[in-house]
Amino acid sequence: MRKKVYMEVAERDDYMCRVCGRPAVDVHHIIFRSHGGKDEPDNLICLCRQCHGNAHSDEPYWRDKFQTMLKEGEE
Repeated sequence: MRKKVYMEVAERDDYMCRVCGRPAVDVHHIIFRSHGGKDEPDNLICLCRQCHGNAHSDEPYWRDKFQTMLKEGEE
């Protein structure tokens, strides 16, 4: 099931990093699984390796930014 959800997210994000627009290589959990985050599209976002590293270095800032980005994309 997880791979199916990851592919859905990759297709939604056009296989591109949602931050910088480079090709995405990772699907990132906005709320980490270790903190109760789910493998669901509204908790996942495609990122390139550099932006994924940045997301883990300042998690609260990026978590809020990613959630806002996904909400804006739904409008």
